[in-house]
Amino acid sequence: MMTILLRDWISIYDVAAAPTACASGSYQPSAGQTTCLTCPEGAACLSGADAVACEPGTASAAGQANCTACDPGSFSALSSSGSCSSCPAGHRCGYAAVEAVACGVGSFSLEGSSQCTLCHAGSACPSNTTSSPAACGSGNYSQAGSAVCSVCPRFHSCSDPANRKAIFAISS
Repeated sequence: MMTILLRDWISIYDVAAAPTACASGSYQPSAGQTTCLTCPEGAACLSGADAVACEPGTASAAGQANCTACDPGSFSALSSSGSCSSCPAGHRCGYAAVEAVACGVGSFSLEGSSQCTLCHAGSACPSNTTSSPAACGSGNYSQAGSAVCSVCPRFHSCSDPANRKAIFAISS
């Protein structure tokens, strides 16, 4: 015959009766389970709560308690993103950006930029998504922020490659 002591039964009963909340970064959506699940990529899981999808402009790797805002120079257009995408060249992406915004004619940006840069004098930025300014050729010039290079006007010289702004030529 087997004897079970009351103190042994109470000890076992106390352990089985005390549920433990899932730790931050994990969750359990179903009742009656014995383990917690790792929070999925693109979601936040606070302790004892369900997985919540990350909003556009934020992202999270698997097992995270919180979604993190996208850094300047990156963006996340969709909810439930596991990572932020690098801002494409010719665009700008600010903090927690939900889309890449085209720079506009007369300016440019490199990939991963948070700001657009005005096209330099002596170069042209012809499209609204210019990634690199095009240098004006010999006999042409442009002012800063120009979309196109212009032919050097009559009675002027535009041969200085360091400064392609129109330069007045002294005539006799």
